[in-house]
Amino acid sequence: SASIGQVYKGKLRKDGMEVAVKVQRPKVLENVALDLYVLRSIIAPFNTDFVALIDAWGSGFVDELDYRAEAKATKDFTKAMKERGLDSVVFAPEVMDELSSTHVLVTKWVDGERLSTSNEDDVPRLCGIALNTYLTMLLDTGTLHCDPHPGNLLRTPEGKLCILDWGMVLDVPKDLQLSLLEFIADLKAENYEDVPMDLVKLKFVPEDKLDELRQSGLTEMAEDSMSRSDSTTSTTVDVTTKIEQMRQQNTNVFSIPDYFVYMSRAFATLEGIGLSSNSNYSILKECYPYISKRLLTDDSPRARQALRMLIY
Repeated sequence: SASIGQVYKGKLRKDGMEVAVKVQRPKVLENVALDLYVLRSIIAPFNTDFVALIDAWGSGFVDELDYRAEAKATKDFTKAMKERGLDSVVFAPEVMDELSSTHVLVTKWVDGERLSTSNEDDVPRLCGIALNTYLTMLLDTGTLHCDPHPGNLLRTPEGKLCILDWGMVLDVPKDLQLSLLEFIADLKAENYEDVPMDLVKLKFVPEDKLDELRQSGLTEMAEDSMSRSDSTTSTTVDVTTKIEQMRQQNTNVFSIPDYFVYMSRAFATLEGIGLSSNSNYSILKECYPYISKRLLTDDSPRARQALRMLIY
């Protein structure tokens, strides 16, 4: 969002309250549209996956231009965390609706330091809170914050986590949440026969290409790849590399959906912060307790089956 708007610190005249004022840069729509057009024209002859990704980025940039949508996403997150009893440890800045508009967003100022550079003893705890918060967004609330770079994750003086900049969020439908859980459960249970169907549900492969995918040897490749990896030490980069290898070996049926790019980027950032305070940090290992809890509290048939796969 830094290329789209500039943030200033100010005080309200009426009461002296400190606020953050984000003002959209002039002609930003024209500039972004031109950049994306040029980039798309250059890449189009070489890789259709990247063209789709650029289109997704373009859509995200356009969404970011309406600060009213960002204000709503910020308030929705605050409400969701309060409903789940998490507002005592994680929050977003309070939006000043009466002072905000399409091109100006005003929130209460939040004092803090970057989580990634803090030397406080509670950083590992806050990394855990950040991970659980993002898993909650991905697999529960269905609205994922897509820009968790280190500057947007603050440790407040009170030891709470503040998440800034809600201009780019990803909607995660319930069906996609369950498909992600099923995929994780199948990999953990070494149930590789169902992986091709999982990839169809996750939009990596069109449904009419399922038989072709099964005949391509992907099941055997997934089994071989997982047998040579260690889930307790694998990183987000390892996972995305394996996915990219699958795409390269099955280019006629396999493509990477835009949601996966945003999701993997978010969790790679969180993993980087975790590794900065603990060299043995494994985000995949840290995810399992939340995933188990998520499945235990979902009575839907698909969640029940995924839980059985994960346990047995």
